[in-house]
Amino acid sequence: MQRLFFAFPAGLPGAGLLLLRVAVAMQSVQDAQVFLLWMAMPLSVLVVLRVVSFLAVLCVLIGVATPIASLTLSLEAALALLLCSLRGAAPALHASLLLQLSVITMVLAAVGPGAFSLDARLFGRREIMLHD
Repeated sequence: MQRLFFAFPAGLPGAGLLLLRVAVAMQSVQDAQVFLLWMAMPLSVLVVLRVVSFLAVLCVLIGVATPIASLTLSLEAALALLLCSLRGAAPALHASLLLQLSVITMVLAAVGPGAFSLDARLFGRREIMLHD
């Protein structure tokens, strides 16, 4: 898991990443609600999409498997944008928000979760003390 991250920044950069994770989670929940209301899909598909979206948002929020969860949310936003555009159902403002969410989640996947995350606690660098 250490290979997925270059570092776990602390201080102001870590706090910024925490705020970014919270903002992505809030926007993903809102977009998932709107997207699932617009799409006419079978109930089983909607339930699966809802569960996957909820788990990915929860992982991003607490900082567990952040790159994988962020990419999942990015793909979900891109798929929502594509399907809504094909059906002509997305207003221009919502399409713009979906595009922004897709880009921001890709950035979050590339940067990592920061020091204030469960990933940092589980897989962060540790100091090993060797005794004589």
